[in-house]
Amino acid sequence: MDYASEIKKLIFESENKYKKLKEELSKLDLESTDILHYLEFHKINAYDGWVFANKLKDIMMKRREIKDELVPLHSLMNKFVYKNKLEIMATEKRLIEKGKELAERNYTPKVLINLFK
Repeated sequence: MDYASEIKKLIFESENKYKKLKEELSKLDLESTDILHYLEFHKINAYDGWVFANKLKDIMMKRREIKDELVPLHSLMNKFVYKNKLEIMATEKRLIEKGKELAERNYTPKVLINLFK
């Protein structure tokens, strides 16, 4: 098993997931802002108020789901990725080099020389 590649893949997936969630959160914030500005600049009746209130509630519930998912991911990213990214990359490089060394190693017989001919 190539541990360095697995670790790098996990980091890459975590970063992508984090970015995707942040983008979704931003989109929901913009949707909420659009609705609030619409309400600010337009007269609405009771039914429209109810519809917009439900839309805002749905947006806020989606935001909460995303934020709840971001909290542990953010902690993990800070603890293991952002602070250790250079070290992780250096470790990956060392592991690759060690793997090459292991693949190219040779044994020089000490006593049973004819066994290796």
